[in-house]
Amino acid sequence: MEVFLHEKEGLKGTDEEKKKQIDCVMSWAYAWGMGGSLDFQSKDRFDSVVKDQFKSAQYPPAFTVFDYWYDLKKEKIFKPWTTKVASFVYDKEMSYFDLMVPTTDTTKYSYCLEVLLKIEKPVFFTGGSGTGKSAVISNKLVQMKEKDNFMQIAINMSAQTTSERTQKSIEEKLERTSRTAFGPPSGKKIAIFVDDINMPAVEFYGAQPPIELLRLFVDRAGMYQRGEWNWKDVNGTTLVACAAPPSGGRAVLTPRFSRRFNMLCMPEPTAGTLTTIFSQILKNFLASGFQEKVKNLQEAAIQSTIDIYVRIQIDLRPTPSKFHYLFNLRDVSKVVQGLCMVKPVSIGSEELFTKLWVNETFRVFYDRLINDDDRKWFKDIIIELM
Repeated sequence: MEVFLHEKEGLKGTDEEKKKQIDCVMSWAYAWGMGGSLDFQSKDRFDSVVKDQFKSAQYPPAFTVFDYWYDLKKEKIFKPWTTKVASFVYDKEMSYFDLMVPTTDTTKYSYCLEVLLKIEKPVFFTGGSGTGKSAVISNKLVQMKEKDNFMQIAINMSAQTTSERTQKSIEEKLERTSRTAFGPPSGKKIAIFVDDINMPAVEFYGAQPPIELLRLFVDRAGMYQRGEWNWKDVNGTTLVACAAPPSGGRAVLTPRFSRRFNMLCMPEPTAGTLTTIFSQILKNFLASGFQEKVKNLQEAAIQSTIDIYVRIQIDLRPTPSKFHYLFNLRDVSKVVQGLCMVKPVSIGSEELFTKLWVNETFRVFYDRLINDDDRKWFKDIIIELM
């Protein structure tokens, strides 16, 4: 709720209208503050709780409370997130990895990130691999660099990351503002974006030194100066963390650290959302000089790739002998990336484009399979889709 009351406009209207606005704002803040960290199934169940406790907010009945945002500035009503989704603008000069197609999910989590950063509240994004956590954060920080004078400190953690290296990465961008205080340059704010924050190696007694350093930083807004051990206050900085759930090399973060964050769990995109994202990218790529008969195959290529991804997750699950059968949304992205690396002069017919698609799916999916039965299964899928 602090996010909304931070707005300069404030509440307007009669006492009854102000009460209604407060009820709506409180219900939306309650839904995201308490339920933002829930997974997709739990959000559906929590939806009925919010609507039952905040009947006066009068949410539209069509969808869940997480599918609406409250327009406090103008119309004073709940609106679907689809009204906030920006149109996708394709830039052929831009790197494939920098392309981001706005969807309702990226829009809602990007919005929550922005309003929390403006009031310097730490944010933690979690969710499965390939759901777009890092992309949403990076894209929003680029936007806020121009609009809100935000600077970014990017830290990508691994098992070898040390607390000393983490501290140096932060200190390099800070300026001294007084004898014991440091912060961003005048008129700016800093967002410290830590990706894969649960990757640092766990010590013998269970601690992760880089995490303990960041926990102190969030708890007391500062750090000790190494060597002299003098305390340094750090102002105007906000920590934004990102990590997939614990598994493999990813450790469980101590609750003493995670309790300080506004936790947001990004859901797995639906098949419809995946189709929208990759169709927009491939459609715009093929529009730059390819023949019409090749352009007409983009929808079939995307639908077939998603079909393979969905079916391989169900039928070829990981086992002790196939522990690497872990497929995520990055695999779909790699197929589309491969399709977007050719030139119009190289693909002049439907047959060539189809062969290209088959090659890319084989390199991404087939090459990971380890026995003849699984390979035959994959070939049968390809022949069926062809």
